[in-house]
Amino acid sequence: MHPRIRTQAYLVGALPLAFLLLLFVLAILIEQGSARGGAIEQATQAILSADYKVEGLITEAGRAATLPGKVPLSRRPAVVRMNREMEPALKQLEVLTAGQPTMQTRVKALAVMSRGGVDVIDRYAALVDTGKTAQARTYATSPGVQRLGQKLTAAQVDFKNSERTLELSGLMSLRDWIVVYERALIVICVLAILITLFFSGRFGIGIARRVRMLAENAERLGNGEPAKPLEGVDEFADLDKVYQAMMMRIAREHHVASTLQRVLLPDRLPRIEGVRIDSVYTPAASEEGVGGDWYDVFALSDRLLCISVGDVAGHGLRAATLMAGARLAMRAAARIDPSPANVLQNVNRVLCADEPDTVVTAFIGLLDLTEGSLRYAVAGHPPPLLISPDGDTSFLEARGFMLGADVRAAYEEHKVPITEGWALVMYTDGVIEAERDYLRGQRDLEVAARAEYFEPSDNIAEAIQRRVMRDTRPRDDAALLFVGVTKLGATARSTKRTWALDAREESSSRRVKRALLWHLGELVEPQSDLSAVELILGELIGNVARHTPGPAEVSIEIDRGHATLQIMDRGKPFQPTNGTADLMAESGRGLFLVRMMANDFRIEHTTTGNTVTAVLPVAMA
Repeated sequence: MHPRIRTQAYLVGALPLAFLLLLFVLAILIEQGSARGGAIEQATQAILSADYKVEGLITEAGRAATLPGKVPLSRRPAVVRMNREMEPALKQLEVLTAGQPTMQTRVKALAVMSRGGVDVIDRYAALVDTGKTAQARTYATSPGVQRLGQKLTAAQVDFKNSERTLELSGLMSLRDWIVVYERALIVICVLAILITLFFSGRFGIGIARRVRMLAENAERLGNGEPAKPLEGVDEFADLDKVYQAMMMRIAREHHVASTLQRVLLPDRLPRIEGVRIDSVYTPAASEEGVGGDWYDVFALSDRLLCISVGDVAGHGLRAATLMAGARLAMRAAARIDPSPANVLQNVNRVLCADEPDTVVTAFIGLLDLTEGSLRYAVAGHPPPLLISPDGDTSFLEARGFMLGADVRAAYEEHKVPITEGWALVMYTDGVIEAERDYLRGQRDLEVAARAEYFEPSDNIAEAIQRRVMRDTRPRDDAALLFVGVTKLGATARSTKRTWALDAREESSSRRVKRALLWHLGELVEPQSDLSAVELILGELIGNVARHTPGPAEVSIEIDRGHATLQIMDRGKPFQPTNGTADLMAESGRGLFLVRMMANDFRIEHTTTGNTVTAVLPVAMA
């Protein structure tokens, strides 16, 4: 379960704040300890100063008593100051040491000794002032005075040492106390850094992981792939739910748009004798890419076949709807006036009048199966690819302004001759711009079209598009139409077609093989497997080249839903291998495969050569 991001952010933010408050309290306590240390030092200095004053008063008075002078000794300044300031100094000393019980006794002892010293000096001064100098000297050197002086000195030394010891003890105790708090401060700082880094890192990594998961889900949803919803109740899970709901809506719209697009395209292209027609349409991976691509093929008469391919600018349902209108407008205009240039001009006027905000690119061609020509016009559309019977490729000349942009636009009409084996590949820009490289897409289209021309698949258009787009879903919708001419001059479907073959020439074999596969592709059901037909035909043509090289005829006849292939040569009779083929033998395996794959297979010998007949394994439309 993932809690709300806001809650996690509050917790991550509150954690360093709590540590900061704790560090602030410790800092205050340490500061208070430092202040107490200063107060102890100041109190000691004050006490020692008072002690020095008491000591100085006696010392100065004693020194003054030893100096000669006209002023009486009792009236000398040092003696007077001693008598005046001694008691206040002792009183001050008692006040300063009031908070130190151990020092009170020493203060009293020092006071007694100091007062005794004052009395000695005063008596000595009185004797000197009355002229009893000898008696004063005797008194000053008496044992009692000497002992008093020694006791006073000892009391002063003891007082100072005791005060220093007391100060040192207080400072040591305070230092130990401060050290404890300083260590606690360091430990808390380290813990604060580590814990903050851990939780903030975990929070950041968790956010990054959730962002990555959300981005991956968004990418999957954008590509139309299923995505597992994010677990938890945080903001990312909420946003993922919004993405899921949005993509469900977009998927529905994409399905509707692509379904409408498919419905509006021709459900089934016409089957016209002498023409192989294949088509493919691939909707874009996203709803934004589903647009207005179309292709259309319809007969204007027994000899005229109209072909159109186009793309409505824009995407979504509106583009798909406009596509249907543009395609039908092309049909209607072509039936009224079959000139390709006039068709584009008339449709352009309709779009400019009824849909002024719509832009359409289009190609329209008129294929004359009797005359053998293609007349076409282009309106801003990618040029179709022309494939000649020998496999050479070239893009048709394509110039013309887009439809719906300018009502005054005029369009050029072009005409190219066509022959049997000629093919045209028409497409929309989604085919060649799948990888956002137009020129590379055109080169890939040429390569793919040439490959499918010589080795056609069941659906040539689908195979070309798959080769160009490399099995990737297009960013834009893509349509491709393949039209190949297998016969000119036909006006109705024939039940039998025949091609002349020279087994000594590889190009002749390839031409006949391609023409037969194209022709059969027009007649069979879409699900029929033409690869089996290609294998049977290849083996039988190879058999002719191996056993009876020379002229031959290849024909295919449609009768009662069956397609019967016949190859008649003019060579010597040959016998197929009976029974199971020897896989190590040099020959015989091809006809064995044909016998296994065909619905029926037989070989007849005539006076002029051999006739091989095979009923092909396909379902006729």
